[in-house]
Amino acid sequence: MVLIRKTKLKGKSAYETIVSNKQIADLLTKAHSTKIRAGNELEDLIAKHTKHNVHPLSSGKKSVYYEDLTLPKSGKTLVPKLTVKGFPDVENTNLDIAVLDADEKVIYTVEMKEGDNFDTKKSNAERKKLEALSGWLANNHSGWTVKPKIVLWSCQDIKDASFKDKLAQQYLLTGRNAQKLLGVVLDEVEKDRSSDRVENEKSILLEMQQIIESAKQGGTI
Repeated sequence: MVLIRKTKLKGKSAYETIVSNKQIADLLTKAHSTKIRAGNELEDLIAKHTKHNVHPLSSGKKSVYYEDLTLPKSGKTLVPKLTVKGFPDVENTNLDIAVLDADEKVIYTVEMKEGDNFDTKKSNAERKKLEALSGWLANNHSGWTVKPKIVLWSCQDIKDASFKDKLAQQYLLTGRNAQKLLGVVLDEVEKDRSSDRVENEKSILLEMQQIIESAKQGGTI
């Protein structure tokens, strides 16, 4: 579970540059940190819900290192957190998900994105890194095709996405359009996340209430 109330603050909040109230700054920081953690948890939830086989080395939220990866002989295998590290001819990469389709001889290299708003520089870098990894995998697995995909999980329509690298458009999928690829039902994954949202709303409202009461006592409002 990804809960705001379990988020621990480290040091001074960066939001104190825009608000003088420490309670407000801390709440904004905790919300931001929780949002990042929720995105990181998405791959784990997909591995939990997928109908594909899940690579046995990925249990316990561990990364699967490329050198330990064996391609399946049949069916589809989902590999969350594939790590490629220490090879001279490719950049170190932590791939969110790989889907190995043995029947079609296709490796899907999948980057998961919670949102759908990325500036040109960031989206360009994401695309180039994914293409480089995909090309490297193709060179190392003769007879297999490697297809890069970028899944904008919460996006409803790719036309509305602000992923500004034009060359990456061919790789983009909404979460709903990626269901078959990932072997999941989006609504089932989101149901798992909904309980966290309810808890987080309660936590935010309680902290806001405390902030407002303190502000009234201090004469701020």
